[in-house]
Amino acid sequence: MTRAPNSGRSGNQRPDRDDRSQRPALADPPPPLSAGALRIVALGGIGEIGRNMTVFEHADRLLIVDCGVLFPAEDSPGVDLILP
Repeated sequence: MTRAPNSGRSGNQRPDRDDRSQRPALADPPPPLSAGALRIVALGGIGEIGRNMTVFEHADRLLIVDCGVLFPAEDSPGVDLILP
């Protein structure tokens, strides 16, 4: 069995991936909602076809809505839209 080259590292040293000083700081949590308020948070996929998820928060309850759509691949003839 042939072993892969050491890539210039000695011993069992790991690459410098755990350096926390290079990580971006976490954002502060949002403030509490006032009575009757609705908070809408886009989790991702805005502007991306097929990946769209939003959280609605009201009265200490959360509703996650994932309503992305996809356009079919060429191997799906006759299909106009895919609702994942």
